[in-house]
Amino acid sequence: MNDRVYYECVYRKLKNVFEDCNWVLGYGEELIRYGWDPGSLLVTAEPIEQLRLMTVRLNLEIFIPIFGFAGQSVLFSKDAEIFMSDPHYLYHNVGSQLHFFRKHIYPVILFETELLERHGVPHMIDLTPSGWHILFRVKAGTRAFQEIADIGYLEQELKQAYLYCDPHDIKRNPAPGLKPGLVFSGIGRLKEYLSLKSMTYARQQAEIPITISDSEEKCVNEDITDTGDPGYMRIMRSPFSLHKKRRRYITGSGSLQDVIMRVYSRRENSGQDLFIRDLDYLLECMWSKEMAVEHSTYFSGFIPYADDESVSSLVNEYKESDLYAFHRRFDTEPELPPGEALNRAMGDFKLSDKSRNFIAYPCPRALQPRALKKFVRDLLEHGWHPKHVGGLINDFYHQPLEWNTDWIKYVRKTRAFFWARIYGAVYYFEEGELKL
Repeated sequence: MNDRVYYECVYRKLKNVFEDCNWVLGYGEELIRYGWDPGSLLVTAEPIEQLRLMTVRLNLEIFIPIFGFAGQSVLFSKDAEIFMSDPHYLYHNVGSQLHFFRKHIYPVILFETELLERHGVPHMIDLTPSGWHILFRVKAGTRAFQEIADIGYLEQELKQAYLYCDPHDIKRNPAPGLKPGLVFSGIGRLKEYLSLKSMTYARQQAEIPITISDSEEKCVNEDITDTGDPGYMRIMRSPFSLHKKRRRYITGSGSLQDVIMRVYSRRENSGQDLFIRDLDYLLECMWSKEMAVEHSTYFSGFIPYADDESVSSLVNEYKESDLYAFHRRFDTEPELPPGEALNRAMGDFKLSDKSRNFIAYPCPRALQPRALKKFVRDLLEHGWHPKHVGGLINDFYHQPLEWNTDWIKYVRKTRAFFWARIYGAVYYFEEGELKL
């Protein structure tokens, strides 16, 4: 079975995934045949009416927008995967992949789904060839939507970005608005809480560390970095989508496909929980399109909606935690004027030689997760406030370097504060000062 026939077979269910969506993003080298520059980013964002064209005809990888049309829903989408400096072994064959899933991925999936189920949170677990996605929607106008918005925070620059309508950009026409932005921010903090809870589990049982972003040579990467950007710029690969990352590491290899592992939705399925626990079978489905099509018959494709009671329970647990207290302190700390954090850093001779060298000669590569985590730790150990660390990173972002980022669509300060807040929390967690 080829990619086209596979998409034809699962198309009806894949279409259900895009409930509430008015656009879809596609990615793939196939776009070169239709005029895309081979050296450019091979993506296209199109109206949802083009979904069939982008799947059945073009065979692209397909991604869901986080914001539903006109802010009518926001997608909770948490991505996690095993990270290795050489991922060739992960994609070599199904047996090699199964080893990593059994040993490092499946136990964390069970831990996180059990935490969500303890609160009754409806969710979908979509397995990818390197990890998993947790998905559920939060609908506008519900108490769940409001309670998540209440724990969010938007910088002034981000507020302006959410209120801007760009008639030439399908992602911001109409303007997303502040409330969906607050919900997206609040979702990010819940994902951070879930990730740190998983790190607590890892201390006791996991054989490799669980990290936020790929900050170790080998780790289970809780990739929540999407919430360092505006929600209108973020996407998540769709259930049933083809998965073509393997091509990067194994020349001439074919596509795999994501497969759904679980749908837990008390409201939509009258309490029925479909949880496929046979890893051998699930991974075989990733490698066999015929099996994947047969497996798809178990699921409708609809992503569950959160209900008020379960979200309230999860939010209340987060609000009783040290992490929530840390977030409140971070949000309420006054910002430094532009450039002041950099001036302070230039005169801080207590910092390590490596940190001082980077401050004097900043470069984008030094702000990648592995180096950034150590940099934030050094500053905090020498008395810096996490919010002021964010101001320093923001000062770096304003320097005329090759960031490869469109700072008109993205927001410097939001991303800078995200990294400072995330790795500030990790630092206090690792030092035992932030307990969960």
